[in-house]
Amino acid sequence: MAANIVMLLRRLAVPGCTVMGRLPGTGTYVDIAHHAEAERVPGLLLLRMDGLMFFANIDALRERLRSLIREAVPAPRAVILDCEVLFEIDIAGLDLLGQLTRELAAAGIELTLAGVHPNLRELLDRSGVAASVARSVSSTTPEMPWPTAAPK
Repeated sequence: MAANIVMLLRRLAVPGCTVMGRLPGTGTYVDIAHHAEAERVPGLLLLRMDGLMFFANIDALRERLRSLIREAVPAPRAVILDCEVLFEIDIAGLDLLGQLTRELAAAGIELTLAGVHPNLRELLDRSGVAASVARSVSSTTPEMPWPTAAPK
C-alpha cells in the first residue's frame, strides 16, 4: 500500500505535457515522441496537458512548458494548449496559465486553450484567465492549419 501511495505521489508531481502532431492524411493527433511520422506545423506548437495542474507539480510544469516553447524549431507564433485531459487545476495552476499568457504575449506568441471542460472554463472565467488569453478558450480543439493533402 505504501509503495502504491509513493508511486501515485511521484506520478502526480511530474505533470504530463506532450507535443502533438497529426498523422499524415488523417485528423488524428498523436504524441510526436512516439510517432516519428506525425506532422508539425511550422510556427505552431500544439501541447496536450495531462492529468493535474496543481501546486505540487507547477514548478516542473512551468519549466517543461518554457523548455518546449524555447526549443521549438522554428520558434512558434502560436501555442495551443489542449486541455481535454486536464482533469484538475488549482489556484497555482490558474496563476501559471495567467503568467504563461503574459509571457507569450510579450514575446508576440498567440495562446489558445482548447478542449476546455465546462468546470475548468468556469474557473478560467472567474479567475480572469480566460479574458487574458490571446485567442478563445474553446470546448473543442480548433481546426488546425495543417497542410491539406489527400489521404493515400
